[in-house]
Order: sequence, then C-alpha cells, then structure tokens
Amino acid sequence: MLLPPDLAPWGAALQILPAEEASVLGPIVRALSLLIGPVSPRDKSSTGEPEGFSGLTHTPAYDRLLLSEWLLADEIPEEFLRRAATGEHVFLERERVDAVAGAQCVALLDSSPDQAGAPRLAQMAALIVLARRAEEAGTLLRWGIAQEETSALRVGLFPAALAAMAASRPRVPANAEAVLGWREALDGPPEGETWLIGGQGLQASQTGRDSFLEILDPLIPEERVIDIRIHRPGLPVKAARLSLPPDGACARLLRSPLGEAAHVVREARALPPTSPLVFQCGSTRLIARSGVGQVIVYPVPNVPGQLGGQPRVYHPFFPNAILAAARWGKPLAIITAYKPDQVILEFIGGRSDRLPSRIIALPEGVQLRHPEPADTLDGCYQLQSDDSSCSACLVLVLQGNAIVYPPEPAGAIVDFANGVRPPGEWIATHVTATRADSTRVRLIGNRVDGGRALLSVDADAIVRVEKDLPPGRSGFLGCGGRADPRQWVGAADTSVAGRWLLFSFQREAEVDLPAGLDAAGALVTVDHSLPQPEARDYKARLVCLDDDRRTIMLVGPDGTSALPRASAPIARLSVSPYAGEVAYLTEGGEIVIYGITQKSHLYRFMTEDRQ
Repeated sequence: MLLPPDLAPWGAALQILPAEEASVLGPIVRALSLLIGPVSPRDKSSTGEPEGFSGLTHTPAYDRLLLSEWLLADEIPEEFLRRAATGEHVFLERERVDAVAGAQCVALLDSSPDQAGAPRLAQMAALIVLARRAEEAGTLLRWGIAQEETSALRVGLFPAALAAMAASRPRVPANAEAVLGWREALDGPPEGETWLIGGQGLQASQTGRDSFLEILDPLIPEERVIDIRIHRPGLPVKAARLSLPPDGACARLLRSPLGEAAHVVREARALPPTSPLVFQCGSTRLIARSGVGQVIVYPVPNVPGQLGGQPRVYHPFFPNAILAAARWGKPLAIITAYKPDQVILEFIGGRSDRLPSRIIALPEGVQLRHPEPADTLDGCYQLQSDDSSCSACLVLVLQGNAIVYPPEPAGAIVDFANGVRPPGEWIATHVTATRADSTRVRLIGNRVDGGRALLSVDADAIVRVEKDLPPGRSGFLGCGGRADPRQWVGAADTSVAGRWLLFSFQREAEVDLPAGLDAAGALVTVDHSLPQPEARDYKARLVCLDDDRRTIMLVGPDGTSALPRASAPIARLSVSPYAGEVAYLTEGGEIVIYGITQKSHLYRFMTEDRQ
C-alpha cells in the first residue's frame, strides 16, 4: 500500500487497514503525533548501569567536576568559589544502559458509551501513534480496555486486537476502581509510561506518573470534529480540535476496520543460517549461526505487513568459536571460547564501544567442546537487581550447562585487561529450554544435585526449584498466551514414548503425540477476537512438525490444528518462548515468520543461495 510521504513514519501500523481507510485516518494520526510528541528524556529510564558519559551538565556531582574547574581552584580560588555559589560549575553527565527489559508503554482505553463513534476513531489513531513512539524509544506498547479484565492486556498492534477494540461495547463507564485493578495486575507502575485514553471519567484516576489523552465529542451537528486534550505530568495541557473523515469512511472504520495485510517478501543480504533460528527476548529479533565464527540477526516485525530491516551479520573481535549470543538492549552480547576454563564476553553493535569485554571463569567440572556450525546458539542473560551500585546477575547456558554469576559490587567491575570474573555457580546440566523476562530466567534441565526440574534464577542470583519433572530428554518453555511476559507455559517429555506433560503456573495436563509428529516447542493459543476475556479459551499446545516436513501442527489434550503449509520441506523449525510465533527455514532457502495469534505471516524472504 502506497501512503503519502508524511504518513510514512506510521506506515507499518496503517498497513493493517485497507488502503482507503488508512489514508483517511492518517491525518488524525499525524495530528495526534504532533500533540503527543516523541519520548522526552524525562520519560526514559535512567536507573540502568553506568556506561560512560553522555555530555556536560550543571547538576552538581563533584566527583565528576571537569579538570579545568579544578585547575581554576588551584590558580584562582576566589573565582572557583564564585562559580560554585552561582551554580556555574560544569560536570560530566553520566550515561546509563537503557533498561530495555521490562520497559514498556501501557495504554488503557476507555470504552464507555460516550466514547462510541468518533472518539473510537481517535483511540485507534492514538494506539498507532503510541506504538510508533514506543518502537522509537526501544520499548513495548501494551494496551487494553479499562472495563475488561486485566488478562486482556495486549502487546503491539495486530488485526485481531484492533478488531476486538473496535467491537468492544461495555455499558459501564470507566472509573478509578477499574484503573486500580489494572495497576495491581501490572504489579505496580511499569518501567516506562502509562497512558489513559478516553473520556473525563478517567481523569480522576490519573496519578503523577500517568499521561491522559482526553477525547471529547462536542456534538456539533454542522461540524465533523472531535476535541483532544493532552495532560502530561509536569507539562501544560495541549488542546486541539481535529476534523473527522467523511461519514462513509468513519462507518467502515468502525464496523470493519481491518483488511488483509500484504505479505512482505524480502531479499536477504546475508548468508543463510547454518543453525536453528533462536528468538530473542521480546520476539523482536531472531539470531543464528553462520558457521562458527559469525552471527546473523534477523528482524521480526510487530505486525503483518511491516517492512522490517535487512538481516545483519556480526563478527566478534576475538577470532574464537562463538558459544552463545543475545541482544542486551542495543548491543549484541557474544560469548566466545577462550581457554578450557574461561570464556570471553564481548559486545558488538550499538553502544558496544562503551561496554568493556570481560574474561569469565567457568566452574570446575564444566567442559565445553568446539561448537559445530549446525549447533544451536546458546543464550546469555543479564538480570539487573534493585541495587544500582552492583552489576547485573549473569546467567550463561553453554552446551546444556547453566551457570549463574551473582552481581558484583561496583568496585569489583573490571575490564578485559585488569581481571577475570570469578567462576559462577553450576546449577544444571542437559538444559533443553530457557526463557527470560525482566525479573528472572527459567530453564528446564537436570539439577547438578540430581533430578530434572523447572528452575528459576532471579536478579539476586537466587535459584529456586519451581517444579520437579519426570525423567526425560526434551523440554520447552513458551508464551502463556497473555500480554504479561511473566505468563508462560512449559512442556516436558516423559518416560512413556510420545507422552508429554504440559504445565504452567496454573494447571497441567498430559498429551499423547500422534505418530509421525516431532515436537518443536510449546505455547498457549487464545482467540482475541472475542471481546469478553471470560469467553476466551486459553489452550496449551505443543508445536510439532509433521513427517511430511511441510505441515506445522498444534497439538493439545483436546485435539489438533494445522498452520498454513510451507512452500517447501522445512529444514529447521523454531518456536518463540515470548510470543505466539514460529520461524522456519525451508530447504528452498526461504525464511518464514508466522504469527499464530495474528493468524498471518509476519515476514518472509529468500536467502542468497536459494535454488
């Protein structure tokens, strides 16, 4: 779909809509974007680890006073004291690592009767603006309807979610009690920002952290307009009267807002992967090996039809075999082999020059072999504790071994040339599944002290046994079907051939795989098209590949279903632990990312050496 150049920034979200509707909603989106504005520095988290200096400031911090100021104290002490009294001293301003894990933008929509009709169009436009704004800031947009149950919080924009929003018709107005329920479900104020979007009934619920987008229908018969007021913490109120699209376009957007999004086929400018694709935290990236000495990173669009970037190839500085890799905010963290009892942690990509490489010692008894090109890339995870004076807890999963490195005091943080991070605690072997969120890393493996289990590690390096599991060789952790990243589902094989145990924090069930199916992952499917959360059916499923190598099956205790058939036999299949998505590479060289929740292909392209 070709949009005017001034609507290009929101093209990915507008492509969800039919071409005519997108063009008429676009002016409202553009006007709201100007009113809301970009993410300001005050909105960005500044609680991460220090990572150098970002500039100069007059905010007093005499441990970072410029050397020229200290020279003035030696040469002209009276002038030094005068500058101190008048606040003229100049200091270095500290830069901090972006707190990407857990950062989010939450929007709560008011679906009261006074928000029906034209105000609902403004809500739709506001979601498009906030999604783009959050993406630019490196955060996630999570949104829901204030009158619904908190389990209905959604992530990003996709057709079924927008259709549910347009169809929502609660009969009760939003109130402070409803908003309080959402706050409690979010476990306190989220890192990032919260937007309340709707009528005046929500204003009483606004706190000092909230932003309020007030939408009012002036009900002027001779004018097709809507009034918008933006209430931001610490900022003056912004107001505007926006013109509405023609009657026919408004009706189509409200009755049937969505159309089929075009599938995107991209030519990859990188070698095809030699190992299985691995979803990164948040499902915004896929990574894989290209041989043993380089890593390929593939983008994962948020919505069908979004034009993602090209794949990128990364080479570590140290020419060693790559053991593990993961996105840590903007940089790519890579673990490479070094010595039999040591590995190297280095960073590549955005802001990596501010992060020192580290030598990390392995616990006694951990032995690593030289990786093969087809070996799955292992993971490395960091968990930042509330104590900002300490480094993050580090969790490495290397060739089935899980190792936990507790946070280090600030004085113990050293660079590559000055020291080695001491050996961590070896907690598990034969690890077959990992899943990380902002608070902990979960994994399925055999405990070092015996027994197979689901283990969790928090930011203070405390290891807990969440569930004992029967003996087996395989296991998976997946998306729990809800927007909250803390929701998860697990699967573990049992001693009975073909029998799997599906489990979560709420329930468990056994499922017998039909002959000819190979399990590749687990997730929970949800029908978000149903507006009422209590009417939705959350079903745990195993994701399996049929023996025809082209059909992906979802298998649960109550039956099976199939995803769209692949264009060629599937060589490698991966399931996201963080969202209802799968990715696969076909023998024909095509990489496909399919959204199970969206029921649509998110991205597909051909690699260079296609036949």
